Amino acid sequence: MKNKDQALKWKLCNTYFSILNAENKNSITLEEICSKSKVSYEEARKIIPKDFVHNPFFFLKILVTKLDDEALEEFKTDISEDTISSTYDKILEGLTLRFEKFLEYKSAFKIMSNGTERRVENFFKLLQQNYLFMSGLL
Repeated sequence: MKNKDQALKWKLCNTYFSILNAENKNSITLEEICSKSKVSYEEARKIIPKDFVHNPFFFLKILVTKLDDEALEEFKTDISEDTISSTYDKILEGLTLRFEKFLEYKSAFKIMSNGTERRVENFFKLLQQNYLFMSGLL
């Protein structure tokens, strides 16, 4: 059941960010996400918090966690047989992989960080995620 919920969260999250990228609008309703992702409203309502419209960090946290996991897996594969690179080079490669993953969502991040207050909120909310990624990288 947990894997099904995770897959559903990712599907809704992916749809949320694709709408942000395509339509450049800051306010997206759950109905709109459900219709584009072809997920029933009742099923989505069970997983998505009621205040997600006013608190976009729900989807942001899911996205960053997913991208970080993908980057770490790719990083582990890339360096598993690398005996030549220094530790510094390996850490730099890991950070580069992470930013490459984030590049696809650059315009969505800009929309979500519209205004100084939201930028600061995003920074502090994601500080924990950055710490977790760096711990995984090391």
